Amino acid sequence: MDCQEYIERFLSADVDGELSAEEASAVSQHLAGCPNCAKRLASEREFKAFLRKRVPIISAPDDVRRRIVAELDRSASPSFADRIRALTPVLRWAPAAIAAVLIVMVVLSRFSQTQAVPAFDEAIASFTAFQGKFVPNVSANPSLALGQPGHHYDEWIREQIGVSVSAWNFDKLGYRFVGGRADRLPDGRAVVFTLYKGPNGQIVCAFQRFANFPVPPGGQTVNRVHHFYRYKGMSVCLTIEGDMVCILTCRMPLDDFIHAIKQVES
Repeated sequence: MDCQEYIERFLSADVDGELSAEEASAVSQHLAGCPNCAKRLASEREFKAFLRKRVPIISAPDDVRRRIVAELDRSASPSFADRIRALTPVLRWAPAAIAAVLIVMVVLSRFSQTQAVPAFDEAIASFTAFQGKFVPNVSANPSLALGQPGHHYDEWIREQIGVSVSAWNFDKLGYRFVGGRADRLPDGRAVVFTLYKGPNGQIVCAFQRFANFPVPPGGQTVNRVHHFYRYKGMSVCLTIEGDMVCILTCRMPLDDFIHAIKQVES
């Protein structure tokens, strides 16, 4: 578990005592070696204790809770579920006005999320799978590895997907090249995954060939070719150059990810 995963997935539940035994064990191990996250947890607990002391306890109406549960059941987004779980304790004690504002914010967020993007879903599924196991077709071979003089990794990717690419090098960010994997997407098209590991977890890059790839709305465009999204709890960078499509996924906060890409390209 890294800091970003703890903050995004477990912090709110930890503060409210809603972790399972397995989650609590993993969180305890992380906090034992991470003073920054331990400090963040203490700060969150102090803030909620302050609110409980100053704000009267008023239960949310049953119909409101039922609507929230119904929205949660319909939502396909893990990040939306995390937000609901984080707000549930608040709705038990917040005044009616505050509760109403929170409910409106949650419902609006349900409809303001980026529309479903199958390519992003595939990239996130691969990111999750590679956390457990990644079997490269190309590893740290001196003739192919990134960062080596005269490396041929770009050419190897071109041979797999049929379009020229410029592979990412995240050395500036402290992320090391683990390896590349040639694979097939569900529709049969070729894809090359590259895995990088660094101080805040991993970054997964997926190169593929896709003519006229539609740019999803709602993103932030940087340098004309990079489109950034916060999608289902992940940060995604979509790069399109001709028929070449590159999708980067990571757990960094979106603003940090945008800054990181700018730093890499500087």
